[in-house]
Amino acid sequence: MSGTPSQILLMTGDAALMPGLEAGLQNEAVFRQAPDPDAAIRMLQEQRADFALVDLESTGEQGYELLRRLQKDASISPPLVHTLIAAANATGKLLAYELGA
Repeated sequence: MSGTPSQILLMTGDAALMPGLEAGLQNEAVFRQAPDPDAAIRMLQEQRADFALVDLESTGEQGYELLRRLQKDASISPPLVHTLIAAANATGKLLAYELGA
């Protein structure tokens, strides 16, 4: 990939996830990690992200709260959102889809 690296917002409770993503994408992306929905919204208000990766497995309800707020907060332009969630959790997948992920 050439040009400007993508800006990716990551919200996860799994500290081991960030180094692997950064190593795998090296010059392709710049990651900003948010510990909770409030921090994620602040980061998005300060600088738009191209992409948000929300780990619903490790953040639980906080991940869903971020998805809800991204839908409702007119002060930000929501990025493309993808979620990490267990394949067996059909209810969680449906909720994430309904919330725009």
